[in-house]
Amino acid sequence: MLIKRLIITVFIFVFVNCGRDSLEDLSARISLQDVPDQETWDFSLRLTSEGISQAKVEAGHMVKFNAKGIYELDQSVVVDFFDKEGRHTSKITSDSGFVEESGNFMTAKGNVKAVSDSGIVLLSEELKWDKDSEKIYTDKFVTIYSEGDTINGYGFESDQEIRKWKIIKPVGTTDRKIIL
Repeated sequence: MLIKRLIITVFIFVFVNCGRDSLEDLSARISLQDVPDQETWDFSLRLTSEGISQAKVEAGHMVKFNAKGIYELDQSVVVDFFDKEGRHTSKITSDSGFVEESGNFMTAKGNVKAVSDSGIVLLSEELKWDKDSEKIYTDKFVTIYSEGDTINGYGFESDQEIRKWKIIKPVGTTDRKIIL
């Protein structure tokens, strides 16, 4: 009887473990680029130039991937922009995003809202920022609300203060009289 139980137990063990990957197989399939090196909650990062803040990035959750050279952000991403004197100029909020480790490039994704201190509001699903050129842009659909106007289109370029901006392919209608 004991030998019968032993044979059944060995048979069940072999049967259950058939088809399972070995530890070596699993580790060979998992790339080091897919495993975060750091993880934190209530994340904050300040990007500066010559000691003056250019941007402050905050998120509820961050994972850093050294091999990819990026910080992946989620849980209420907020980016505040500052001018050359360190005065606040605009703010971007989004569901998620990422920052290159060099700090020169950022992408905001999902329910992106950019608001300038002058009152212009931009809505899109994605918005990118280049620190070196101090430009924000996207090739996605955008809606811009400014004093008395709502403008839609595809593609957007602006300074990070959202003062000098353009929509690449505007779409929509107006009841206003346009003088050419």
